[in-house]
Amino acid sequence: MVGNAGRREFLAGSPAVDAVRTVAHVARFLELECERAGVTMTQYRLLSYIGSAEHRAGQLADRAALSRPAVTVALDGLEQRGLVTRERVPEDRRAVALRLTRQGQKVLSEADRALTAFVSDLLEDGERDEVFRALVTLGEGMARFYERESSPRPDPVPAAVVSRGRTTGRA
Repeated sequence: MVGNAGRREFLAGSPAVDAVRTVAHVARFLELECERAGVTMTQYRLLSYIGSAEHRAGQLADRAALSRPAVTVALDGLEQRGLVTRERVPEDRRAVALRLTRQGQKVLSEADRALTAFVSDLLEDGERDEVFRALVTLGEGMARFYERESSPRPDPVPAAVVSRGRTTGRA
């Protein structure tokens, strides 16, 4: 267990700021746990979205806050590994429905277990239910965010390199 000095390294003393910083720090360790489970965090997020409901690639780009080309590259890798399938949507020839394969379901379940165990190990027995409930509440807030925002993706081109609607090529 980390002593108080370790906790003070990134905490600011404000509950809201401390919570946000903690989420950011935990997120990095969750990325590492994903990698140990055999997927990247992006792949994990995509698998979890695909596993929860039928999605199309464009919907995933919005939900995962990724560009469409980044989703395509990630899906190519997942498909090559036999974790997802792509099927044409008969009523819309341009659309492709995504589904988890049995192997994809297995990998998602293994990653779910690894990430849940990691977070559980950070907490004392009496804290787990409260923290997991709070994280579910945060997830519900994200669902409301998705409903409000038509496209929550960040702009992939920094404002400093955009001039009169064109990319200058400088970063």
